[in-house]
Amino acid sequence: MSFEFSIRKYRQKEIHASEEKVAVTTPTRGITQQLEGHTLPEAIHIISRVCAQHSITHTLGLLHAIEDAQKNFTKKQDKLLRRLLLLGEYILSHSKHLYYDVTPLLLGCDTHLPKLALNRSHLRHGTNLIDYGENIKKTVGGSTTHPLTCTICGFTKIPSAHQIQDLWIQSNLVLEDAIKTSDQILEYTLPAIKTLATDVAVEDGLNYPHYEGAAQADELILPEMYEAKLDYYAVPESNADQILLRKKPVKAGPQARLNRFSHRLNPTALKEKPEKLPKENPYYNICAQALELIHYVEETQMILDQLKGLKPNPNPGLPHTRKKVTGHSLLESPHGLHLQKVVLEKQKIVEAKIITADQINIASFTQDVETLAAYKKTLTLHQKKEYLRLLQSAYDLCPHCLTT
Repeated sequence: MSFEFSIRKYRQKEIHASEEKVAVTTPTRGITQQLEGHTLPEAIHIISRVCAQHSITHTLGLLHAIEDAQKNFTKKQDKLLRRLLLLGEYILSHSKHLYYDVTPLLLGCDTHLPKLALNRSHLRHGTNLIDYGENIKKTVGGSTTHPLTCTICGFTKIPSAHQIQDLWIQSNLVLEDAIKTSDQILEYTLPAIKTLATDVAVEDGLNYPHYEGAAQADELILPEMYEAKLDYYAVPESNADQILLRKKPVKAGPQARLNRFSHRLNPTALKEKPEKLPKENPYYNICAQALELIHYVEETQMILDQLKGLKPNPNPGLPHTRKKVTGHSLLESPHGLHLQKVVLEKQKIVEAKIITADQINIASFTQDVETLAAYKKTLTLHQKKEYLRLLQSAYDLCPHCLTT
């Protein structure tokens, strides 16, 4: 990845500046540098510590890529547990964002935006949802932050039937919290701007996106072809690249999923969804998150129903493939598509590549900031700053996944 830009080279005691063309190669992302050269158990441990907020996404993405390279596949029970674990991260990520980041803005804290009518009792819905997401991560993954039990082709330890039953009971209680949260957020009138980005989300042919599959944009892109269709543009004085798909910005995440696959929402979420939601207004990513909370709580209920007959599953151990092999994974994370590619040799990672949803979204966000800057010339500079804060919050960019 390289780009060219002009710099001015000033010489002492010279008035005129000369210009030179300089080729700059962007460095390998820090995450991949940490993975390369390590054994598979070491790499799994390292990547689970990359981002506390999205550690499940990073860990499962690497596991799926390793399993794809070695042509090893998880059993149905382990796949259900992985899906449940990732849903816990969805619920926790969406809840924290809506109640810790978005709600203060909508309440008018330190801003002059119209205030959202909330009282203290409404905020309990957020704490209940956050508690549920943390319980899923701790019960299945062994920790509320970094997953401890995930391994290649399975888990080192699985929940007991009693723990699954407790989660199922809690899921029925928090569904009402998710509905109340959605009702409150959907009542709010958000600013109106139009994004020109293309929506992209995982397509598995059956479900609303939340796990693995191919990338659905204007065409269906298989995981092994996804990276080749992306264009990288390094940004001067920034650790983050801008990524385009066929020379155009793309947008991943809740609104992209809802725009493409709203007909696949679970029954309660589909019932709660308004008939018309602005598809091209990036601020409505907030509303999409609220609706997805209902859907994902319902999804956990269905998975927990299937796990009630949980059987003990010993650690499958590590398969031994010594030849050089390549694997890909394309996972739908809370923020959107997450790609990982690994090259394995002698049970070590010799090459790694990670493209996060936040990397994908930064080009669309930059374009929307420019649109906002030219939007409604009657707005004061202070008002535009407040709209920008809300736009930044709507995109919910993770600094660790964006630049690490």
